[in-house]
Amino acid sequence: SGCSSKPLVLTPTQAAAKHNYVDINDRGNFWMRPGGVVDWCKPGYAPPELLPTEWKQVPYPKLEAFYGADGGSRGWGLRCKGAIRADSVVVEVVGRCFSEEEHAALEDKTYAVGFPDAIVDAKRAAGDPLHFIDPTTHGGMWRFVNDSQEAPNLCLCYHPKFEKPSPSNGGRAGRP
Repeated sequence: SGCSSKPLVLTPTQAAAKHNYVDINDRGNFWMRPGGVVDWCKPGYAPPELLPTEWKQVPYPKLEAFYGADGGSRGWGLRCKGAIRADSVVVEVVGRCFSEEEHAALEDKTYAVGFPDAIVDAKRAAGDPLHFIDPTTHGGMWRFVNDSQEAPNLCLCYHPKFEKPSPSNGGRAGRP
């Protein structure tokens, strides 16, 4: 017919309801301790972890999940209702944090994201066993970011920089 259909577009609240997850973008990451106790790592930064002043945060309500107008061969994606500056933080990765053992036991690893080897090495040195973040049941709009190797429209960056414990950082390292 030559006509293209409009894509299905969802707000953050609608996307969470449609895809059956709890949107925790404003709550941060969490992990489960033995006995089911939940520990939260709230979003936000304290010095010296503050985002560089030149970085701008895209307002979360401006993000939309969309299903392609081409009949859906591309699946779900993420877009913004306005222009995005090149030095912007579009969305933070939030969800349940897992150890390697917990991740291995997951039935569905569709959305689970692991940290790069250098960060995992630093986390191990700091005694931090949490090496994966999974938004399957609790997450945010970042789950709709497409991870094209050929033409990525976003890159995943880690902030603050995670370092191995050393005398220069007081023998401490933080959890990203």
